[in-house]
Amino acid sequence: MIDQDLTRIGCQGNWRRYKNNPVFRNDYGETFDVTVIKVKEKLRMYLSWRSTNSIAFVEGVDGVHWSKPTIVLPPDFSTGWEDDVNRQIVIEKDGKYFMWYTGMKFLGAGERMSSGRSCIGFAESDDGIHFKRRKEPVMEPEETWEKTNLMCPFVIWDKNRNIFRMWYSAGGFWEPDQIGYAESIDGIHWMRSSRNPVFRPEPKNFWEKEIVSACQIIFMDNWYYMFYIGFEDMYKATINVARSKDGITGWQRYPNNPIIAGGPEGSWDVEAVYKPWVMHMDGQWLLWANGRQAAVEQVGLYIHDGDELFTDWDKK
Repeated sequence: MIDQDLTRIGCQGNWRRYKNNPVFRNDYGETFDVTVIKVKEKLRMYLSWRSTNSIAFVEGVDGVHWSKPTIVLPPDFSTGWEDDVNRQIVIEKDGKYFMWYTGMKFLGAGERMSSGRSCIGFAESDDGIHFKRRKEPVMEPEETWEKTNLMCPFVIWDKNRNIFRMWYSAGGFWEPDQIGYAESIDGIHWMRSSRNPVFRPEPKNFWEKEIVSACQIIFMDNWYYMFYIGFEDMYKATINVARSKDGITGWQRYPNNPIIAGGPEGSWDVEAVYKPWVMHMDGQWLLWANGRQAAVEQVGLYIHDGDELFTDWDKK
């Protein structure tokens, strides 16, 4: 079990910071927006690697100490929409690994700034390291509310219904600002919900009045719990939670939101905390997120002791 001597500054609902954050520093350049899965006895963290415009992975066993990054999906300038690839989700199903990710096009030759248009791509692998991509996007901006951006897919396999379920972020220009939902039989052909967007900013909550984005969904206790980013403005972001009985409608916000906000003055995550990934391990809940100070993002760890996440939230 991870060391108990941690700060709780900016944390609610019994969350606390790992005292030696960040756990993945910018030694190799900025990394952000992680996915963590178990592969045999190891943890494998997939992450966006900004300096290479690629998706990479690192491995560890305790959630704190990680190997050097290795690229698993580089950009592909030939496709016309993957000059930068990032914000991935990887799941394992029937011995294969499936990845959905964000592909972005640059403004022009040599220009590293995104054109403001992004799509969702798909790749698969036998080992979770060597991926073969589909050359065309599996989802492109189509609906009015999506504007020019589709990003941050989160996908689960619903074994009861035999479908893939995706929550994705869309809208905005530099950052998507709402969350949509879609379903697929094969993970490639998707049908959007007629209720989209299914999750919107809440103007009454100053910490998420501008944007909600980049969610992870966990099903437990007959609820779909959504961990998501709430933006007060383009520069200040926090981690929040909502829940729904079907994962589409009737969302209820956690009364103690935001669960994680910026740290103390001068800390690595003082200005914003982005893109949560939550996992239960060894009697604790671990939450990895990228925090920002000035223009630097690094990946840190937040911890919740015990199996019960929301003892103060009525689950009836």
